[in-house]
Amino acid sequence: MSVSIPDEAFERILQQAIVRPAGKSFRGEPARQVELLRLLRRESRPASSGSLFDHLKQAGVLRTGRDDDASRRKTITQAVDAINIKLGSYFFLARDPGLLDEMFRIQILADESGRSVYALQDFFETRKISGVRSFMPTDDPAGG
Repeated sequence: MSVSIPDEAFERILQQAIVRPAGKSFRGEPARQVELLRLLRRESRPASSGSLFDHLKQAGVLRTGRDDDASRRKTITQAVDAINIKLGSYFFLARDPGLLDEMFRIQILADESGRSVYALQDFFETRKISGVRSFMPTDDPAGG
């Protein structure tokens, strides 16, 4: 389920959408959000909140001392919600059309037990497979 966003574009989006809005200090929440996005990009299948929490804990980007199931799910849910809001705002206001072509967000799915699992969702994967390269407007009349 890995998303095929070029490395340079992915890192620029992380810097402009996730890190910069929080300021220049790369600590706390932005660090957790960036690590979460990088992990989901590497995953070949959706990841559970428990596995994401464990990875973030190992990476040293969690500020919570709690480690119960409810806390794990809440931590990941809050991070995913914040990431999707930041990415949505960024892509809505983006000035670089090249980065708009790489639009993505975190998709929330349910596993067989009904718990949430997470994966990156590439909005334009169908477009990329079909060979269409851009949705930029032109002066051509619609429907032609």
